[in-house]
Amino acid sequence: MRASKPLLDEFDGYPRRLWLVCLFAYITVQVEFALWSIALPSIRAEFGLSSAQVGALTGLTFALGGIMVVALSSLADRFGRRLMLLAGTLGAAVFSSLHVIVGGVVALALVRTLTIGCSGLVFPSTGALVTEEAPPRIRGLMVGLLQIAVPVGWLVAALIGASVLDDWGWRALFAAALLGLPAVLLVRRVVRESPLMHTTDNSSGRIASLFALGMWRRTVPLFAAQACFALAFGGGFVLMPLYLHDHLGFDAAATGVLVALANAMGLLGYLASAWIGEFHWTRRNTIVVSTFIAGASFAVFALFARSHAEVLATFALLTFFLLGTSAVKLPYIAELYPSEIRATGIAFASSLAIHCGLAFGPAIVGLLVDRAGWSMALIVGGALPLVIASGLFLLLRPLPSGLAMQEIESQLRQTR
Repeated sequence: MRASKPLLDEFDGYPRRLWLVCLFAYITVQVEFALWSIALPSIRAEFGLSSAQVGALTGLTFALGGIMVVALSSLADRFGRRLMLLAGTLGAAVFSSLHVIVGGVVALALVRTLTIGCSGLVFPSTGALVTEEAPPRIRGLMVGLLQIAVPVGWLVAALIGASVLDDWGWRALFAAALLGLPAVLLVRRVVRESPLMHTTDNSSGRIASLFALGMWRRTVPLFAAQACFALAFGGGFVLMPLYLHDHLGFDAAATGVLVALANAMGLLGYLASAWIGEFHWTRRNTIVVSTFIAGASFAVFALFARSHAEVLATFALLTFFLLGTSAVKLPYIAELYPSEIRATGIAFASSLAIHCGLAFGPAIVGLLVDRAGWSMALIVGGALPLVIASGLFLLLRPLPSGLAMQEIESQLRQTR
């Protein structure tokens, strides 16, 4: 039976301080990620790139950055989540700020890869830290609501883009990456290492452990589902400013405002999904339904939305469910893996999968745009992968909410 202690009373002390610092660190890297998307039309114009070349550039850097994330995250299970969070936040701020001075496509690709590798490290580090420190009753809410960093980051980046891009150019946008430096200081001052670290366990951080007997049934479908989800996110969200600007003819300011408003709607999606997954339904079932609705919304957006009002309405609905489901996925994925390989599991089955999807999503959509047009590109690269991801999540086991991590790990060990 769950305790009757008020929820806000449980969100207190060190868990609250940890959550706020992790959220701030996560927001800074999401701002950087969104700035890249907003800068793409200007980058494309400056370097004379086609849609396919823009997709290839974005895809290549995500793929190489994803490999960096897994390699570094395995160290988080060996040497500490706090250390890797510090390294990721600092590296993302430094490398992203170098976008200001890059002089060519090769240099841009190198800086972009290093930025993605460092910023991607923040996801498994914060997920593992908050999962292992949060009170069981509100663990799902605390871990899941870290994902509000995504719409907040996009909202902040869109506002920066709307006020800076036209007057100062795309390079000036990346000066905002220096917001990550205060986050580094906060992590160093506030965050402590997780009490569940297993630094003496020989299996800690080994990727092979993710495919051990019984474990592969979680890792394989989870990796595939997350890759499909990211395929849609990469093809739909990363290239969305290009779609609004090049296909629908919206100017930079209008594009920024539409993206900002739609992502503000995503905040409500996070809150609704996290609450439902924690107190009214299992996280797995919430993911399945929300992902399917997001796929259907994506199809409606691609086929029918043309005016500002239609784009705002359908894009907001898509954002509500697409981003909202992320508030349930992170705590669910963290619970699927034992503590000695938790950061590695999050990094491989989620972060690497996401980076692979983000690598191929822009490339697929960019190629299809040149050959079949934007509507077909968004259907194949956005709506369809979400429907597939919804089905893949059905292959995973639903877990009860509100249990201590030790209880969940015990239940999972019995079913390997």
